[in-house]
Amino acid sequence: MKNSSVKSHSLRKRAEDKLGADKSIYYSETLSYAKTQSILHELQVHQIELTMQNDELQLALTEMREHKERLNNIVKYTPAGYFCIDPEGLFIDVNDAWLRMFGYKSPVDVIGKHFSIIQVDSGFDEAHKHLAILLSGEAIPSGEFSCRRKDGSVGYHTFSAHPVVHADKIVRLEWFIIDISDRIRLEEEKLILQQQFQQSQKLESLGVLAGGIAHDFNNILQIITGHCYLLKTDCETAESCLSFIESSAERAAVLCRQMLAYAGQTTLTPCQVIMWLLVDEVVHTLQATIKQSVVIKTNYSPKTSPIIADANQIRQVVTSLITNASEAIGKEQGEIHVSLSDVTIITGKVVKDYLGKAIPADNYLCLEVTDTGCGMDKETKRRIFEPFYTTKFTGRGLGMSAVLGILKAHKGSIQLSSYLGKGSTFKIYLPVETSEPAGDESLKAGC
Repeated sequence: MKNSSVKSHSLRKRAEDKLGADKSIYYSETLSYAKTQSILHELQVHQIELTMQNDELQLALTEMREHKERLNNIVKYTPAGYFCIDPEGLFIDVNDAWLRMFGYKSPVDVIGKHFSIIQVDSGFDEAHKHLAILLSGEAIPSGEFSCRRKDGSVGYHTFSAHPVVHADKIVRLEWFIIDISDRIRLEEEKLILQQQFQQSQKLESLGVLAGGIAHDFNNILQIITGHCYLLKTDCETAESCLSFIESSAERAAVLCRQMLAYAGQTTLTPCQVIMWLLVDEVVHTLQATIKQSVVIKTNYSPKTSPIIADANQIRQVVTSLITNASEAIGKEQGEIHVSLSDVTIITGKVVKDYLGKAIPADNYLCLEVTDTGCGMDKETKRRIFEPFYTTKFTGRGLGMSAVLGILKAHKGSIQLSSYLGKGSTFKIYLPVETSEPAGDESLKAGC
């Protein structure tokens, strides 16, 4: 089109120049034969030029019509909805997909009407914000909005939009939308199912917890009531009966303390704990009580950093982890590896705990306990820290769940890695403190 315009202008100028240079040709009464032939030749050339220009123009118009038809077909048959509004917000055009999305039969049902017919009350401000962006000359590459269909139901869409500018003026706003209502509905249904599943898990855990507490306390109460009965019938057995009653009451107190630890509500008695000494003490104590087929190997140094913690509770953590490792090995030959190391988690480096939560950036003392036992399946790993959960016939208790509560109270974290037949690894991260709590200067190592 541009080339044809240039040629037409050139032709016009040449004709005018010719007329101005030789007006006598047109006013003389007689022309020579040579001059006549020259003029005739010039006219024939101009005629050919005009014919060629007309052919080029027709070709350009045909290409333009084909291009326009392709664009119209794309807009008409695309599965994405298309609508166009003027700067005042009135519909100019919509495609078939848009009509299907919104429940209208024909474009005449909406053309000339304001776009507010598809707005929901909650999306009014957002829609006008989008409109202001487009009228400022900027495009919106992507976004989401909710809208009202003809039948009153609400749909959800993603969209892209841009202004159309002609002669430095915005003449219309074009939108392409994709219906995501089904996706939103499925996500909502998935969320409901997840909530129901989580509630079911909570009820299951609560049932296990209640049953475990009732079972343990019932055993304790049976011992107490039995020996109280013996006291009534035979006073000579008072000393031994009182001893059993006292030990049973202590078992009940321990169970209560474990419950508080699980809930993270224990009262801490913090002091500086030299962890390698505490761990070494627990290892030597347990080595004498666990099966001889299980060997405990250690790897720690006096150079590891001390921590500020409740020594008795940390001792319970170490004992529970090693005991759990020993039970995982069972009657087979196996090893338990216990190590301590200083670990720094820097900002920007993501290290996650067993729940997938990021462990905060800080300096930590890491206790690692690895066994060569039977390992755990996914279900066991998911429930290992639930109160009274066990895969064994005996040994129900609060050991591992109390570990979780103690770590929570100490702002620590735990990682778990386990595979069936390949053993398990627990990593405990306890924050390293640089100062001791006031008033506890005499409490060192084991407090």
